[in-house]
Amino acid sequence: MNLKSLFNMRDLNYWLLASGLGLSAVWMIITLIILLQFLIDDLNAIGTVQLILMASVFVGNFVTGWITGKLASDLRGPTYGVVSSMASVIVSLFVLVPAGGIFGILTALVALAGGFNGGILTLPRVPRD
Repeated sequence: MNLKSLFNMRDLNYWLLASGLGLSAVWMIITLIILLQFLIDDLNAIGTVQLILMASVFVGNFVTGWITGKLASDLRGPTYGVVSSMASVIVSLFVLVPAGGIFGILTALVALAGGFNGGILTLPRVPRD
């Protein structure tokens, strides 16, 4: 798999892409709301909030990439995972970069990694000799 085929949108199921984008965006927004409430209650817990946000973004996009890639079952799982995680990337860049700078960029990269890894798991395993 090369980078060009990863972003090739030809012959994809656009309903699955829209569902993946929606699930990813909803997951990110709910996570941000819950963590904001946690941060309001305890201002000294910023390190814990950042750690939970990174883990939640990765796991959320991992599951989204896995679900959309598995439902498509056309051997293009990584593409579905990466494109679905773009909603979390956009939310991260518009919400977290103005507030935290480099942390927002790191969260966007973690979202892409989660979607890609979830999509990779949908590919069939090649038997070893």
